[in-house]
Amino acid sequence: MADNSQLLSRAEAYADSKGIRLIGKNMLGYGSDGSVWHSSRRTAVKALYHQKNFDNELECYLRLKAASVRRIGMFDVPFLEDFDNERRILEISIVQPPYLLDFGKVYLVSCADASLRRTNDGQRSRGVARTIWRPLEQSLACHEALGAARHLRLRPPARQRMLRRRG
Repeated sequence: MADNSQLLSRAEAYADSKGIRLIGKNMLGYGSDGSVWHSSRRTAVKALYHQKNFDNELECYLRLKAASVRRIGMFDVPFLEDFDNERRILEISIVQPPYLLDFGKVYLVSCADASLRRTNDGQRSRGVARTIWRPLEQSLACHEALGAARHLRLRPPARQRMLRRRG
């Protein structure tokens, strides 16, 4: 796995290639997927460790951008400003809480895969846990009805779904 200095180096190289600069060396945020810095363009520059997480996150942002989605229910969603495949960099708008912004570990499925199915206890489910994911699922359903985000499906990682079932 790359260390944070390698992420910063890639983020700075991206910024140079776009004629912008990172504001300070302090991060806007960090996590298991990568790190994020403010840019002089008033955007967030996010460098990711792994290609798979980058690909998932980029695909989510591309789907959201194609549908012009800036909000899902009560959650602000960053808008994809630019990206660099080679450096695994996403440049996104900065949003205020509450927000959705970490799509590195989501599962992307087709509309057919997300159709309603019955669970063992006979209740309707989209495979989304009933806890914190329920409001998100309802928000997505609302946007689907409006045709705004019909191609985006979010599911928590399998480990989180398992933990929620046991609890």
